[in-house]
Amino acid sequence: MFRSLIALAAVSAVLACPQDNSNVRVAGLQKRAEEVAPSPWTYEGARTWGNTAGVNGSEVCQLGMTQSPINLPFGQYSRVHIPTLNYTTVSGKLSNWGYGIQFMLNKTNGRDYTGNPTLTDGEQVYYLHSFHTHTPSEHRINGERSHGELHLVHADAEGKPKGVLGLRINPSENESPFIAQVLGCPGVDSTAVKYVENIDMVKALDEVDHVRKFWTYKGSLTTPPCGEGLRWWVAENVLQVSDTQMQNLLGVSLYSSRTEQNVWRHDVNQL
Repeated sequence: MFRSLIALAAVSAVLACPQDNSNVRVAGLQKRAEEVAPSPWTYEGARTWGNTAGVNGSEVCQLGMTQSPINLPFGQYSRVHIPTLNYTTVSGKLSNWGYGIQFMLNKTNGRDYTGNPTLTDGEQVYYLHSFHTHTPSEHRINGERSHGELHLVHADAEGKPKGVLGLRINPSENESPFIAQVLGCPGVDSTAVKYVENIDMVKALDEVDHVRKFWTYKGSLTTPPCGEGLRWWVAENVLQVSDTQMQNLLGVSLYSSRTEQNVWRHDVNQL
């Protein structure tokens, strides 16, 4: 998870990325209204996040019992908390959270997030709020990292994060139609924001077999204040991007992977 859910972060100048993005429409480009204050934390200082000055509740980063990310066991997938994903085409703001791609969805109904695409777990409904990237991946599988990770952040009606779907990213011979839609992202030093229409979220699901195999656990935000109480799903299938797409993603990214956390009260693949 990323700091712009907690406070606005630095964002960046437009990278010359592929613009042949099918039906994606860029509606406008502008600078953010206010200057962005320097972040009170860095990834280099991740082991001291529990003492982050100016971030209320950051002690959870050190004392929490369900901190993310964690290592997950290959071949041992969940049979509970099966997510039902009802994704559609969305519009919103494309920017850089200071470490990579960030897309903030519009409120489809104009009031709250209940009109947005949904992830349903039993009787619990989560609404798609935003997505962003980390490089390299935050979650490890049998100790192995992927080149990147996409976090699809789901929230309650008011926009408070409640659940995250993680899709690992690796380079391959295949181009990702989903990632192609957002590679016109600003770089890490810009305050530019693009207003983008017609981002097809179904493409992300198509590329990971609609999350038929996954891990799930009780976790947290992966940046200060590291708030707990989130449900995590991590897809077994990897989002495959071309070498050029991977290079373009890295070109608008900085290192953004939190140290692996010890498994404690996470209840991996359990009710």
